[in-house]
Amino acid sequence: MTKNKKLLKRKLISFLKKEYKKSGIVPSGRKIYDRFGISVWSDFKGGLNEVYKLCGFNFSPQENKQTSRKKFYLLKRNKKRKEIIEYFLQQIRKNKKLTVKIIQKKFSIELTTYFPDGIKELYKIAKTDPPVRLRDKKNLQKAIIRYIQSQVKNGFYPTYDEIREKFQTNIRNSMSIRKLYQLARVKYKRDPNPFLRYKKERILAQITKKIFSKLGYKIKGISIGPSKPKGPDLIIEDKEKRLIPVEIKAYQKFGKIGSGKNSLSYFRNEILQVKRYIKNRCHKM
Repeated sequence: MTKNKKLLKRKLISFLKKEYKKSGIVPSGRKIYDRFGISVWSDFKGGLNEVYKLCGFNFSPQENKQTSRKKFYLLKRNKKRKEIIEYFLQQIRKNKKLTVKIIQKKFSIELTTYFPDGIKELYKIAKTDPPVRLRDKKNLQKAIIRYIQSQVKNGFYPTYDEIREKFQTNIRNSMSIRKLYQLARVKYKRDPNPFLRYKKERILAQITKKIFSKLGYKIKGISIGPSKPKGPDLIIEDKEKRLIPVEIKAYQKFGKIGSGKNSLSYFRNEILQVKRYIKNRCHKM
């Protein structure tokens, strides 16, 4: 062995020790060759095993390889965790409601692989209280009971659908609505009064009237209420003097009229039916 070769080997041993001390991983034979031009398989009789002995390592190249793999996947996992946390915090700041399904679809992962406690762990990292549906059932039940009591004081009697929308949970399979009212010490009341529905229809009719008027239609008649059970709710006239009947449907005693994405489908449909009707009529004209 030449003097230069011996010096190069000493530099190699020193380098490997420093790298192991710094990262806990010994560079591979390929990296050694790229840096020093030395092949551990031809320049050392015992190959990597001899190199490890000369360095004084008390583990084998195979054990180092396994550790290297673990560190690689750990770094990869930590990177993915960081991406998920950043995304979660961004959505929380936007007041977006996230679910396990949404996160898993976004990152093509199983959430518990990166967060053993699931979405609850993400809420904890974000220092934000999770939705009531993610807390324990007793707290969820208490929150629903308090909600029922507060609404009843204002004359409202929450339905299953209203409770589901408010708490993002389905209680139908676990407890009857009457049982919930019983726990709230409130007499369950379903108001069958049709005049409440007609009142809402009249409000929606006024909204519809303004929409059609702005589009150039004339309102020829409005028939809303139990005293006028037959005939269309609205009759409008187009520019060609054609009469067009319009039907309006109203659902849910205390339902919101709106087109927000968080509104329940039967709330959205009230406005959507008007929009579709106008759109279809405009295409035909």
